[in-house]
Amino acid sequence: MIRFNKDILIPVDFEAPSVNAIQMAAQIAPFINGKVYLLNIAETGGILADILETKSELVQHTEKALKKLDELKEKYLSTVGIETIIKVDAGKPHRKILEYATSIDPSVILIGDNDQFIDGDKILGTTNSHIITHSKWPVITVKSRKPAKPLKIVLPLDLSHQSKSQLCNAIAMAKHYNSTIYLVSAVIGGIKIRDSRIYSTLRQIQKTIQQNGIKTEMKLYSRSEIPVYRRILEYATEIDADLIMIMTHTESTTHDNYIGAVAHHVINEAPMPVLSLTYKAAYYEPEEAMSFVDPLNIFSDQEKVLKRKSALGRLFGRK
Repeated sequence: MIRFNKDILIPVDFEAPSVNAIQMAAQIAPFINGKVYLLNIAETGGILADILETKSELVQHTEKALKKLDELKEKYLSTVGIETIIKVDAGKPHRKILEYATSIDPSVILIGDNDQFIDGDKILGTTNSHIITHSKWPVITVKSRKPAKPLKIVLPLDLSHQSKSQLCNAIAMAKHYNSTIYLVSAVIGGIKIRDSRIYSTLRQIQKTIQQNGIKTEMKLYSRSEIPVYRRILEYATEIDADLIMIMTHTESTTHDNYIGAVAHHVINEAPMPVLSLTYKAAYYEPEEAMSFVDPLNIFSDQEKVLKRKSALGRLFGRK
């Protein structure tokens, strides 16, 4: 549930990607009517256990971290008039970050993408993986390239029910930032593109997006041996996208403890920021979605979602 006029949480480890996340918050400041929270976690009981053995050492770390956070605040956020709260805590980073998010209920979590490699292959860091998997809030993984407002949003879609939630959030974001939505998918099976169900579905979605006054383009790939995630990355690179919005896994509660294969590759390998939505973070209700123009009833054909927690109300700051 992408909500605007609300707060942003940025975990900061003082590496370049987390600084990029702070810069991203500063760039979208004109659209934010809320606070930015900068959070540093001293990891204890793990890698830093030997370094932070004593209370005095932990106090020393806290003082240094607070000073660095204050410097980042003054350099990137205070100059553009954003109210900023800084905090240092100790413990397991992903647990502390999600606990803090629960206490402040941000609109989004911005996390830096710190590259990790095993045998030459890039992998998602453990902390980031836990945050993306379990977050009840949208998570934007900020890459090393200079971040920008999401004027070009790539939206990979399939035929699953969760695509409605994904689309609903994309429309809300596009209306807020005056973005263009670039739909992308791939045909499964040997059927011709124009005879496929996904083609007709994307055409309907495209018409609905246009009816809401949003520019949109569509790319549907034929079936091939090239993995779907590579097609998504290929298209995002081709149009020089500012953001990819992707669901991390299906709505089933049995899938709530992992990131789907396609999403995992996209988050890892995309050169631009990726906005990840767990199913909990993407909730919407068709009744509230009708604040959008919906001539094809894309949002109103699932009775069960009427009972879910409202996302669109929270999109615009309503509980």
